[in-house]
Amino acid sequence: MEIFRADHDIRCNAVIDFCTSVGGFHAEGFKRAVEQLLRHTLDDSDHVLFDRNTLILPILALFRHYLELRFKEIIVSGDRLVGAPACWPLGHDLRQLWDRCRRICEDVLSSDLVDELDLVGRCVNEFVTFDPKCENFRYPLDKKGQRSTQHLVIGLNNLADVVEKVSTLLDGLSMDVSVRLQNSPQHGA
Repeated sequence: MEIFRADHDIRCNAVIDFCTSVGGFHAEGFKRAVEQLLRHTLDDSDHVLFDRNTLILPILALFRHYLELRFKEIIVSGDRLVGAPACWPLGHDLRQLWDRCRRICEDVLSSDLVDELDLVGRCVNEFVTFDPKCENFRYPLDKKGQRSTQHLVIGLNNLADVVEKVSTLLDGLSMDVSVRLQNSPQHGA
């Protein structure tokens, strides 16, 4: 039995290659996984509490990872757009990544998005409060052996609304900076 092998039915195969390994594909995949899991939990006609309470952990971890990847993608493209050296940012410090990403969004794209960018900033602040090192929603104990999460009640309809609003904004900003980069003189050089 192998994990990484093709099925005989081509409709059941997924492809990972140089096109799908770009930051945008990664971010999009994590976002879609969040949306699918939220849809599954919200459409659960039997209201299976176990599903909601077990799936919320990967939902939050996937959403946080989507944010991280989208921020990094916008940072790299934004740096390239202004002619700065473009390196994929290392680390998982969501606040630091968001601060860099927000500066690019305000300086390069549009300063008219203050309220929308503030919404993303509030999401980042919540994640930094509850999961500062990108571990609390992935592991039951921290590195010191302490419980990594506390009692939280998370409204799934509200979370779905936040995911939709934040991802619509970030996906649009990503597309905007990508198009500007493609149309820039630096891109042709």
